[in-house]
Amino acid sequence: MVVKFTEPFAPFLNYAAADYNPIMPHEVFDKDGDLKNIAIGTGPFQLDVANTQKGARYTFKRNPTYWAKGQPYLDEIDWLVITDTSSAQAAFQASRTDYLGGNDNAMTAPQAAQLQKTMPNAKFYANFQVIPFHIYMNQRPGTGPLADQRVRQAIGLAIHRDEFIQSIEGGQGGWAMAGASADTWTQAETKQILKYDPQAAKQLLSAAGYPNGIDLEFTYPGTQFGDKSIQQYQLLQAQLKKIGVNLNLKSIDATAYSQNNKSAKFTMNARNKDVSGDVDSYLYATYFSTSKANYNGCNDPRLDALILAQRHEADPAKRREAIRAASKYLNETAQGMAVNYGMLYEFTQPRVHDYAPQFGVLNVPGADTWVSG
Repeated sequence: MVVKFTEPFAPFLNYAAADYNPIMPHEVFDKDGDLKNIAIGTGPFQLDVANTQKGARYTFKRNPTYWAKGQPYLDEIDWLVITDTSSAQAAFQASRTDYLGGNDNAMTAPQAAQLQKTMPNAKFYANFQVIPFHIYMNQRPGTGPLADQRVRQAIGLAIHRDEFIQSIEGGQGGWAMAGASADTWTQAETKQILKYDPQAAKQLLSAAGYPNGIDLEFTYPGTQFGDKSIQQYQLLQAQLKKIGVNLNLKSIDATAYSQNNKSAKFTMNARNKDVSGDVDSYLYATYFSTSKANYNGCNDPRLDALILAQRHEADPAKRREAIRAASKYLNETAQGMAVNYGMLYEFTQPRVHDYAPQFGVLNVPGADTWVSG
């Protein structure tokens, strides 16, 4: 296969190898005109459509033609959709489920520690999460205070990242830079660019015309992102209140939350932001002016030029510096904002063997996972 581009595109190989970019048989697309209705793959498990209840329970059966002879060892996986973390924990403690954790039921460090204490025989996995807590701010002209760079910068200066790490992550994790991977900047470099300075934040708000503070609506999709996310929003609310920014937290339907992002009908919200294949999936997709996922409404020619520069640079060392330049400018102008990297906690029942957390695909048993008893 030969792929030709009209201009250099450095992220191509990383995107091509990403787990969210599988190679599909063309005859399926030729028949249906899309790939929405037929699940095709060479993995160890196959979706059992007949026994699946969309949004509530997904059943996967063993792939009888899996390429590794004798695997997978599990005959069936029943994936229950329980978006409320407390309910998911209760189900695990009652042995109704064999696995708990992942992004869908993200736990804080205190929650994980308590569960360890309650269920000392359960198998526990703790890993650094390279998905930062990321903030969206609608900065389109005429949409409100966030269109003013000084207001956004004030919000950035009011965020006490160490408090997030201590109170929610149990002292583990690190500061995060928007538009970057976890290894793009060292922690020392990050702390030179991102500052915690509430007094300077108040001065910026005053200069922007808000000496008495401002009210901002912050929407979120209930417990769609787990209980941990609610604690993150509440801590952010408490920190910003100290400089006069009053976040009015408003829970809305998950579908409406997604649609509002796409149609720019929001003021401020947040969620964890992953990197798929290449850091370009965070930097370009989220902040380039014409990107469909540019929910912030960034429209800065200089930022666009910096983002394109890293796409066009084939030399890895030079490309890394181009990524750093784009990320630095993005954060200094507060067009993008990330808070911190945290920890991902997972549990399995004692009867589950050879399960291992995976960087690419979370909370999915491998072909060699098995259960006893």
